[in-house]
Amino acid sequence: MRLVIFWSLALCLLVACDGAKEKPDPGKSAEASSETQAIAVEADQLIEDSLSATQIDLLERFYQWVETGIRERTAYGAPWQQNIDYLGKLIDEADTAFEQELYNRALREQYGRLIYPFKTQSVIDLYGEHGVVISEADAAAIHPRMGTFIFKADEANTEWLKAELTRRNDEWWTISEFGEDVSRHVWLLTQHADHDRDFQRHVLKLMEPLAATDEILPRNFAYLYDRVAVGEARPQRYGSQLGCYDGVFHTGPLEQPDKVDALRASVGLGPLQVYIDGEFFDQSRAICEAAD
Repeated sequence: MRLVIFWSLALCLLVACDGAKEKPDPGKSAEASSETQAIAVEADQLIEDSLSATQIDLLERFYQWVETGIRERTAYGAPWQQNIDYLGKLIDEADTAFEQELYNRALREQYGRLIYPFKTQSVIDLYGEHGVVISEADAAAIHPRMGTFIFKADEANTEWLKAELTRRNDEWWTISEFGEDVSRHVWLLTQHADHDRDFQRHVLKLMEPLAATDEILPRNFAYLYDRVAVGEARPQRYGSQLGCYDGVFHTGPLEQPDKVDALRASVGLGPLQVYIDGEFFDQSRAICEAAD
């Protein structure tokens, strides 16, 4: 069985999609930008020996585009821009230093996933949009390394969140105390902590009783449950994590295939097939079918 896991959540699932229309002040994300730059520099140091000087220069340009996009809060396409604007609004209106840091980190990791190209041709297209001609060989060489920025950001976010949770004596952030936005984004950082499965399992235990009382969004518990299950090579319960299985874009094994829609409905998710066929996954489906 050949399996390729794709990013499986649109930003509209993570933040409200009716964000502010005005453009936030980019100066307020300066701290986030400096950390992004530090991560990029570290990533360059890790891979420098295996790339040519031209390829290193191309990769550095990619990091610069990420840095600029985060600083200026610009995204490709109106739907994505609406969500980046919303995260920017959360940063600008944050009541506490914790909230501002949380939303800054969410903006960084989401932007990295937004700009990351799925395949070699997408790398060529991305550079072309910036007026840079890149060969197929160079695109293929740097493509696997472009994700290093994302993984390094995930690692940094996980360590930060673990420290914050320790300060709270292991009490998870509830909607009644902190609101839905905080609830969404502490979950988001956990969802992408795939390098620390023990932490994900621990948070899952903290979230489960809170989901039953709507002190977190139940669908976020479902997403994390499936994420951990996939990471442990177990069947999913809710079918939220999609991948490429022998040329078919799907969920892979499910705990109870005949009851999956009822299980999804119990946590506020729509029918599975509607989710799989959603427009957001058009590119992922095309790549999956082409790879077979």
